[in-house]
Amino acid sequence: MKALVAIALALPMVLSAQAPQAALDTAVIRIGEQATLRLSLALSGVADATVQWPAIGDTLMRHVEVVRRTAVDTVRPSGGNDPAHHVLVQELVITSFDSGFWAIPPFQFTIQGRPVGTAPLLLEVRSMELDSTAVVRDIRDIIEPPFNILYWIQDHGWWLGGSLAL
Repeated sequence: MKALVAIALALPMVLSAQAPQAALDTAVIRIGEQATLRLSLALSGVADATVQWPAIGDTLMRHVEVVRRTAVDTVRPSGGNDPAHHVLVQELVITSFDSGFWAIPPFQFTIQGRPVGTAPLLLEVRSMELDSTAVVRDIRDIIEPPFNILYWIQDHGWWLGGSLAL
């Protein structure tokens, strides 16, 4: 019984998980531009730690949308001596179509049954600057390119070749 208690008390020292990290590649975007949000969690000690990744839908919040996400990837640092040390990484490409400052809430991970969260992030979305002195112009008509026999032969070469062969 004492051995089980000693193992239970020593397990957190053997399995050391750093706090999960969330980082934006840029904190300021214009409306419709995209930013990459990188979620990472460094683990060392045992290779088969149970980690529950946060569930992420198609929006992070009301004003921030997820365009695309990668699968959770395992990266092993090249300079480390510990073979059980690895980093779990996922990247999200996000965008927003509303200008303002948007606080991205913390992401909640569960590591060995213990909930751990990231720090919240702030994303600034700027609107486009319009030139009020510019002259408003009509939309131009559709321009038809002039006929060129070489382009026509390239487009219809199979039909011409098949007709000649028959």
